[in-house]
Amino acid sequence: MRQLQPTIATQTVRASGTNSLYELDRATQDVINTLIDAQAQGYGGLLTGVSLGEGLPTINIQRTVGLPELRRLRRTFVKLTGQTSLSGPPPPIDAQSAKRMFADYLNQELGTT
Repeated sequence: MRQLQPTIATQTVRASGTNSLYELDRATQDVINTLIDAQAQGYGGLLTGVSLGEGLPTINIQRTVGLPELRRLRRTFVKLTGQTSLSGPPPPIDAQSAKRMFADYLNQELGTT
Protein backbone atom coordinates (compact mmCIF):
# COMPACT_ATOMS: atom_id res chain seq x y z
CA MET A 1 0.00 0.00 0.00
CA ARG A 2 1.28 3.39 -0.95
CA GLN A 3 1.72 6.19 1.61
CA LEU A 4 -0.17 9.39 0.79
CA GLN A 5 1.85 12.56 0.60
CA PRO A 6 0.48 15.43 2.66
CA THR A 7 -1.45 17.86 0.47
CA ILE A 8 -4.17 20.38 1.05
CA ALA A 9 -6.75 17.62 0.65
CA THR A 10 -5.14 15.28 3.18
CA GLN A 11 -4.05 17.74 5.87
CA THR A 12 -6.28 18.49 8.81
CA VAL A 13 -7.64 21.99 8.97
CA ARG A 14 -6.86 24.02 12.05
CA ALA A 15 -10.00 25.16 13.82
CA SER A 16 -8.32 28.14 15.48
CA GLY A 17 -10.55 30.61 13.63
CA THR A 18 -13.65 29.05 15.12
CA ASN A 19 -12.10 28.76 18.56
CA SER A 20 -10.90 32.35 18.55
CA LEU A 21 -14.33 33.58 17.48
CA TYR A 22 -15.91 31.56 20.28
CA GLU A 23 -13.44 32.97 22.83
CA LEU A 24 -14.02 36.49 21.51
CA ASP A 25 -17.78 36.02 21.78
CA ARG A 26 -17.59 34.70 25.35
CA ALA A 27 -15.15 37.38 26.48
CA THR A 28 -17.25 40.24 25.12
CA GLN A 29 -20.38 38.75 26.68
CA ASP A 30 -18.58 38.55 30.05
CA VAL A 31 -17.67 42.24 29.80
CA ILE A 32 -21.26 43.19 28.99
CA ASN A 33 -22.59 41.10 31.89
CA THR A 34 -20.12 42.78 34.25
CA LEU A 35 -21.23 46.23 33.06
CA ILE A 36 -24.92 45.43 33.38
CA ASP A 37 -24.43 43.97 36.87
CA ALA A 38 -22.42 47.01 37.99
CA GLN A 39 -25.08 49.39 36.70
CA ALA A 40 -27.83 47.36 38.38
CA GLN A 41 -26.02 47.48 41.72
CA GLY A 42 -25.53 51.23 41.33
CA TYR A 43 -29.33 51.72 41.60
CA GLY A 44 -29.36 54.45 38.98
CA GLY A 45 -26.44 56.33 40.50
CA LEU A 46 -23.55 57.53 38.41
CA LEU A 47 -20.76 55.00 37.96
CA THR A 48 -17.31 56.38 37.31
CA GLY A 49 -15.58 53.14 36.43
CA VAL A 50 -16.18 49.43 36.22
CA SER A 51 -13.27 47.12 36.94
CA LEU A 52 -13.04 43.96 34.87
CA GLY A 53 -10.36 42.36 36.98
CA GLU A 54 -6.64 42.45 37.56
CA GLY A 55 -4.57 43.36 34.53
CA LEU A 56 -7.57 44.63 32.57
CA PRO A 57 -8.47 48.27 31.93
CA THR A 58 -11.30 49.93 33.80
CA ILE A 59 -14.32 50.90 31.73
CA ASN A 60 -15.10 54.52 32.45
CA ILE A 61 -18.73 55.37 31.82
CA GLN A 62 -20.28 58.75 32.51
CA ARG A 63 -23.89 57.71 31.89
CA THR A 64 -26.13 54.68 32.07
CA VAL A 65 -25.57 52.48 29.03
CA GLY A 66 -28.47 50.23 28.10
CA LEU A 67 -28.28 46.62 27.02
CA PRO A 68 -29.36 47.35 23.40
CA GLU A 69 -26.51 49.85 22.99
CA LEU A 70 -24.00 47.44 24.53
CA ARG A 71 -25.17 44.65 22.21
CA ARG A 72 -24.82 46.94 19.20
CA LEU A 73 -21.30 47.91 20.25
CA ARG A 74 -20.46 44.24 20.80
CA ARG A 75 -21.71 43.24 17.33
CA THR A 76 -19.72 46.05 15.74
CA PHE A 77 -16.59 45.08 17.67
CA VAL A 78 -16.86 41.42 16.63
CA LYS A 79 -17.35 42.44 12.98
CA LEU A 80 -14.39 44.82 13.08
CA THR A 81 -12.20 42.21 14.70
CA GLY A 82 -13.21 39.65 12.07
CA GLN A 83 -12.46 42.06 9.22
CA THR A 84 -9.08 42.84 10.70
CA SER A 85 -8.26 39.14 10.90
CA LEU A 86 -8.81 38.74 7.14
CA SER A 87 -6.06 41.22 6.34
CA GLY A 88 -3.79 40.69 9.31
CA PRO A 89 -3.26 38.51 12.35
CA PRO A 90 -6.18 36.45 13.65
CA PRO A 91 -8.28 37.80 16.51
CA PRO A 92 -7.00 37.09 20.01
CA ILE A 93 -7.50 33.52 21.13
CA ASP A 94 -7.27 34.04 24.87
CA ALA A 95 -10.08 35.67 26.81
CA GLN A 96 -7.85 38.18 28.61
CA SER A 97 -6.64 39.92 25.46
CA ALA A 98 -10.16 39.86 23.98
CA LYS A 99 -11.54 41.51 27.13
CA ARG A 100 -8.75 44.08 27.06
CA MET A 101 -9.43 44.95 23.42
CA PHE A 102 -13.19 45.17 24.00
CA ALA A 103 -12.74 47.37 27.09
CA ASP A 104 -10.51 49.73 25.10
CA TYR A 105 -13.09 49.77 22.31
CA LEU A 106 -15.92 50.56 24.76
CA ASN A 107 -13.92 53.36 26.37
CA GLN A 108 -13.29 54.83 22.92
CA GLU A 109 -16.89 54.49 21.72
CA LEU A 110 -18.47 55.74 24.93
CA GLY A 111 -16.36 58.88 24.74
CA THR A 112 -13.87 58.24 27.52
CA THR A 113 -10.25 57.21 27.32
